[in-house]
Amino acid sequence: MARLTFGETKAGVKAMKKHRKHLAWAIVLTAMGVNISSFCPSAYCYPVLGNSGVLAQTPDEGKATADRLLEQGKGAYNNGQFPEAVASWQKAREIYRQIGAVQEEWQVLGHLGTAYQQMGEASRALALFQEQLNIAQQLNNIVNIGLSLLNLGGGYMTAGDQNQALVYSKKGLEIARELKTGEFRDFGMQLEDIAISQIIISYQLLQDWPEALAWLEEDLAIARALADISRTGEDLYQMASIYQELDDLLAAESALQQSLNIAIDAEKPILQAQSLRSLSTLYLSWGNFGKSREYAEQTLTLVRQLKTAKTTRSQLSRIEQNFLSDLESQALSQLASVYLFTGEIERGLQYSRENLAIVKTSQNPTAIADAISQLGFAYYIAGDYQQAESLLTESLDIYRDNISLMTGEVTRQIQGKMLFILGQVKLALGDRDTALAYARENLAIAREYKNLSGEASALVNLGWTLWQTGKWPEAETTLREAIKKIAPLRAKLSADPEKQRGFFDIFDYDAYELLQQVLIAGDRPIEALQVAEEGRARTFVELLAARVAPNHPEIVAPTIEELQKIAREQNATLVEYSIIYDALQTILPSRIGGGQANLEAELFIWVIKPSGEITFRRSDLKSSRQKSGMSLTELVRLSRWEMGVRGRPLVGIQPRQITPANSEARSHQNKLQKLHDILIAPIADLLPNNPSERIVFIPQGALFLVPFPALQDAAGNYLISQHTILAAPAMQALALTSGARQPGSGGVLVAGNPIMPTVGNPPLQLSPLPGAEAEVRSIAGILNTTALIGGAATKQAILQQLPGARIVHLATHGLLDGVGEGVPGAIALAPSGGDSGLLAAGEILDLKLNAELVVLSACDTGRGRITGDGVVGLSQSLMTAGAKSVIVSLWSVPDAPTAELMAEFYRHWQQNPDKAQALRSAMLAVMKSHPEPINWAGFTLMGAAE
Repeated sequence: MARLTFGETKAGVKAMKKHRKHLAWAIVLTAMGVNISSFCPSAYCYPVLGNSGVLAQTPDEGKATADRLLEQGKGAYNNGQFPEAVASWQKAREIYRQIGAVQEEWQVLGHLGTAYQQMGEASRALALFQEQLNIAQQLNNIVNIGLSLLNLGGGYMTAGDQNQALVYSKKGLEIARELKTGEFRDFGMQLEDIAISQIIISYQLLQDWPEALAWLEEDLAIARALADISRTGEDLYQMASIYQELDDLLAAESALQQSLNIAIDAEKPILQAQSLRSLSTLYLSWGNFGKSREYAEQTLTLVRQLKTAKTTRSQLSRIEQNFLSDLESQALSQLASVYLFTGEIERGLQYSRENLAIVKTSQNPTAIADAISQLGFAYYIAGDYQQAESLLTESLDIYRDNISLMTGEVTRQIQGKMLFILGQVKLALGDRDTALAYARENLAIAREYKNLSGEASALVNLGWTLWQTGKWPEAETTLREAIKKIAPLRAKLSADPEKQRGFFDIFDYDAYELLQQVLIAGDRPIEALQVAEEGRARTFVELLAARVAPNHPEIVAPTIEELQKIAREQNATLVEYSIIYDALQTILPSRIGGGQANLEAELFIWVIKPSGEITFRRSDLKSSRQKSGMSLTELVRLSRWEMGVRGRPLVGIQPRQITPANSEARSHQNKLQKLHDILIAPIADLLPNNPSERIVFIPQGALFLVPFPALQDAAGNYLISQHTILAAPAMQALALTSGARQPGSGGVLVAGNPIMPTVGNPPLQLSPLPGAEAEVRSIAGILNTTALIGGAATKQAILQQLPGARIVHLATHGLLDGVGEGVPGAIALAPSGGDSGLLAAGEILDLKLNAELVVLSACDTGRGRITGDGVVGLSQSLMTAGAKSVIVSLWSVPDAPTAELMAEFYRHWQQNPDKAQALRSAMLAVMKSHPEPINWAGFTLMGAAE
């Protein structure tokens, strides 16, 4: 099973960002092929300080000839004709020397050194820069000396000697700061900018990220003191790159958002494009494919506008134009990655081919290698392993043939990531020995550069390769090490649970799933259960633990004894599922949300009885798919569809009146029986015989949408008729909600059918729910309270009562979509006081609830975004905020049966404190008058039963 993570698609990005600060600096850096000394204004450089009369009178005709040769060389250089430029400048230098034009000779030496840098002749460049420094010292011209020192610093940088580069760049900085105090203040500030830039680049190339960050922070302080908005934005952009190297992704995002805002306000389109592209890369690492695509598309649009605007082109230097082409290539590559990761392979191939066609015109071997590797990656995901191998090998050869002295280490890192993918291709082609060798080399390179995320990805890849080559013990050790490496990376995202969840899906999920398979292959199913539970709903469990027990020690992997204790304390049979994918296919992160359903291979099932007995069973999803023509995920979707469950748009929601057609009613029974065959039949003999004894299902992926009460055995019996059912995202979550603080003696909050808010663009008002109004009036009577209805059911009123309520029942629309950024989902309430009326899931997270039970008898309130952390939405938000248990709906249940079921539930709960049994009794009662499952099976109890 090829495991693809975000880090393996950034080959081209890494090479560029390591030797770039901001564009204003790039123009004047020798590292970018420009002679610093050519920027010396004549007012500063031509007057000789402390040594008057050094310049001899020069014959007019000789100087005129040399000046023409100088300009001729510049033209050739700008056209990329470096040998021709060198020839012109050497002739010009000879004339200048003959006529005693020392200042002009000093300047042309800088040009010559820069040209030799571009030709890859670093030693000749250094010799010329040294000559230039010697002349500057003879002239005793402090400005010339400062510029020459910086040229030498840049020369050593491109020669790969960063320590010497730092020596000369820091000496140049000293002179720049001396100049700032005198008559050359403005020019001294320019030199200071250049010097700090070179120092930062050298520290980056040395992989000394803390030191590079410290210098950037110093430069940022200077920029802010000068109120230099552009320089501030450029510093922030570069700081984001370093934060990423330090695996501080939230700090990187903050810096990029600031640089983007500055770029827009200051009308700096290139910085804007850079920031957008980097944000796209960052969001890809969090599994937010929609946001990543959005930023990549904005980058591409902006860059192409800049490239095609004639006025803009005339204002851009050659370096800037080339840089725009690089950004265009990166945007195309990013879009290709997004589409490939989400399974849209044809579009991924399309963008990869377009990228290669563009960069081939650049004659830049590194850019061409990047584009070839991207296309090879795309063919690998498409399953064309021969073509992938050919392209990836070609790309690797180009990298090896074009290692520069300055970026050699960067290129080696890129080679490591190339070996990552190429090794997976080799394994798919049956070349196990080479695949394993590549995986080991990839890990060795990642460790050389001490990048934790890169090392973690390499460990997961090696673990998978070891497992595929039959080396199970080493595979286990390697995967456990990967999980340990990833833990501190996740911890850095604790301030943003949504991003932490996305990061888990990209980096953690594979390691836990692979380790389960390794342990099962070694006949160690109990340990595999421990791993499955450890990787289940990590962010949710950690948030719960922080709310339930603020002083609780850090959540650690549960022991088997602790899992058995949970079953005993819950007095319930626990059933945990893991969906396992085809080990020989390319697996993408999008599978977690239901993508790649055709690659589902097995279902691992563990059952823990209240006695502590643990049994492992498995269900063959491949054979099931072959027999039925449907994957498990498709079966779940179709069973819901044929019951009458339909998706809905964000606006224009109609009252809950849904009746399935007769043909659909007959067909869905067959689907529900097939689901029973896969999910229940393998463990039926392990389930309790007493219908009152509880079963807690811990689903995964699409199984969160399964209406477990409605599953039918071969005889047509619904599961709810035989068992009392609950659900939980993880066993540890079950224990934490049950162990939460005891609810107080608060009141009862019942609300329904508020004056509906508007949503969408353009804004449309949600439709009223008269059936929900009747429902809450009935429930208010049972609970001896007054329902908030219509204009009284405002968001403000609900928020005031929620923290003190023991029982909460809300009958209104539930929105699946996000309201702004963050956790998806919202509850529709009446607007007031200027608020929207939408109580977002993210707002619920900030509450401190004391409720024993929260019921959302609304549309789809149990749904949300399916992640490796479970279903992220309203239900998790309520439990995290402190609710001991919640009842939510998996679909929009029709009005009449909903009102009847809820009334029955509260009547039974008043007689029996077991909420799960009360819900079961209510379902059985409604089943008699409304036999179709759509009318009674859509509600799920999560959390504590009592």
